Amino acid sequence: MTEDFKAFAVEFLKTPESDENLFHEKIISLEGAAFEGALDSIIGLSINDTIKKKEGLKLLTLFMKSYDSKIKKKAQIVNAIVKLKTYKAITVFVDFITETGPEKKDDDEAVKFYYDTKNAVFNVLTEMAWNKTKALNGLFRIAEIGSQDFQKEAVKRIKDLYSEKPKEELYQMITEEAQRQGENSLLYKMHTQL
Repeated sequence: MTEDFKAFAVEFLKTPESDENLFHEKIISLEGAAFEGALDSIIGLSINDTIKKKEGLKLLTLFMKSYDSKIKKKAQIVNAIVKLKTYKAITVFVDFITETGPEKKDDDEAVKFYYDTKNAVFNVLTEMAWNKTKALNGLFRIAEIGSQDFQKEAVKRIKDLYSEKPKEELYQMITEEAQRQGENSLLYKMHTQL
C-alpha cells in the first residue's frame, strides 16, 4: 500500500492538470496504519528529495482539505507537516492552532495529538535558531494568535533565543513586534525585561 501510494503521489505531482478530486478519492477512505503510512510516505519522499519539500507541503495541504471536519486526523496531518521543518510548514501549523484548541477536540486522544504537535513545532523553531529572523517570526505569530499556553511558551522561547546571543538587530525586532502587539501582550511585558 505504501509503495503504491508513493507512486501515485509522484505521478500526481508530475501532472500539471492533476484533479484535486482524484487525490481526495484516493485518500479519503484511508484509516489507521494506511492513513499514517500515506503521511509517512510523503515525508519520506520529501526528506530524500524525490519530491521538493514545497511539493510535499502541497500534498499534505490537500490531506487537510480532505479531512477538514476530522480534528484528530487534521492534528496527525499537522504533525506530519511540522516534520518538513520549513518556515512555511510552521505557518500552516500556526493557522491550525488559531482555529482549534484543546477545548474543541472530540476526545482525549485528539487532545494528546494537539499537545504532541505543540511540542513538535516549538522544537522545530528552536532547531531553526540558526536563522533567528525566521524562528522569531514564527514565534511572534504564535505569541500573538495562539491559545494562552502557546503564547506563554512562544514568549519564553523568544526570550531564550535572544539570551543565547543578544544582538541589537534581534532586540530591535522584538521591540518593534512587542509595540505592534500592544502593552497588554505577553510579548510586550517580556520585552521590557530584556
